[in-house]
Amino acid sequence: TATVSVKRLAGSLSLAIDGKVDASTAGDMLTQKLLAQLPLLLHGAPKDVAVIGLGSGVTVASVLTHPVSRVDVLEIAPEVVEASRFFVQGGAAPLDDPRTRVLVADARTHMALSSRQYDVIISEPSNPWMAGVAALFTQEFFASARARLNPHGVICQWVNTYDISTADLQSVVATFTGAFPHTTLWLVGDGDLMLIGSSEPMEPKLEQLARGWSAPGVTTDLRTLGATKPFGLLSMFLGADAAAA
Repeated sequence: TATVSVKRLAGSLSLAIDGKVDASTAGDMLTQKLLAQLPLLLHGAPKDVAVIGLGSGVTVASVLTHPVSRVDVLEIAPEVVEASRFFVQGGAAPLDDPRTRVLVADARTHMALSSRQYDVIISEPSNPWMAGVAALFTQEFFASARARLNPHGVICQWVNTYDISTADLQSVVATFTGAFPHTTLWLVGDGDLMLIGSSEPMEPKLEQLARGWSAPGVTTDLRTLGATKPFGLLSMFLGADAAAA
């Protein structure tokens, strides 16, 4: 499916797909963890979660710090599933957790044809300029994902703000808000944007963020990022519906 490599440099691991680094234990950790923590905390009580794009497995591990019932991991490249094992640092691998189900499949097909419903969908594909990836940023894909969400469900979409034109970034946001008119924007680090959307207003969900903060596993996971209070995450909030528009 792809050429997948894991490299160790100066004590850090990185995972590259066809030469493009898509995950690491260095600068990507903040984004990889918050892709899970932000939407799950905003939802408040997620049980069924889908993660599109396995990468290093760090996002899946962060999902599992919550009392979820099931996590469907959609990864098109079996080589990435194998490579993610190199990123397990102490404890059990997230793929070995009985709540995790790995589906080596095309996420578009799963979202379009599956009958599974989710409380939270996390989409973290590679950058849109990589071959085939742009299909995960389309109206059709977002409409399929919306149909897979339970009532009160939340979707979190990663998109880069670097190496992309203003017009292309606006196109991605406009396409997302076309399917999810209630959208919040979060800027993580220097160049990662998270679009977290729902079919219902998101502002009340901001109050949920502080409520789930005290769960032991969640607190420990966020502390590794230096986030010790809810404001550490709320400081990344850029705005809601009008800001997205």
